[in-house]
Amino acid sequence: MSKVITQSFLIILLMNVKAIGSHVIPFELVGNLIIISAIVDGKEGNYIVDTGVPIVYLNENYFAGKMSDKVMYGINGEGSEVSTRYSEIEIAGSVWKSVYAEIINLESIEQALGKSVHGLLGCRLFRRHMIEFDYAKMEMTISLPDKDAATSGHREEVSTKIILFKFRGRIPVIDARLGSLDLSLIVDTGSATNILGEESLKNLTANSIKWDKQRLTGFGKTEIKADAG
Repeated sequence: MSKVITQSFLIILLMNVKAIGSHVIPFELVGNLIIISAIVDGKEGNYIVDTGVPIVYLNENYFAGKMSDKVMYGINGEGSEVSTRYSEIEIAGSVWKSVYAEIINLESIEQALGKSVHGLLGCRLFRRHMIEFDYAKMEMTISLPDKDAATSGHREEVSTKIILFKFRGRIPVIDARLGSLDLSLIVDTGSATNILGEESLKNLTANSIKWDKQRLTGFGKTEIKADAG
């Protein structure tokens, strides 16, 4: 994750709406990842807010599920079988019932952070809400939109710059430019650093960036090394 330039970051899932029923949730920034407290099926724990994945993932060390025919591939290319379950999730008094979740191995993430991580909360969980991350106050605000305001012409003013995004594969994507390259970038609060695909890196001139090696961890038990600059 790059250095935070603005003090707050706003994700608007429904445009031109008025926010009602707001909940302010304190978060920790651990290894550049946003971690909040949530209760899943009666178990309180630490959960990463991860807009880079569409669904909820739960740590196999704390949750069990029914085996499925799905296979999860992490950033290291390692594949593993996935079990699933339907869970009840509570965050700051707001409750989501019958939420589809997949059970995966989060060992490498816990080791990298030095902290227990019970799961990842993907962006579909908040698809009917507006979310604001205030890094200065270390607070996350979840607001339930007022649908009637969508046709009233009313829109609350915010002090931060708003960047429009679109959904691709159920995750938010923005258009950006790096040098002469036009890129589509995932807005991923579950990534601690900025990541480019190998094809994009090949199009950058070799002498424009000083490269080094950096370790990357993700789903699974292992890590990989990647070029960093």
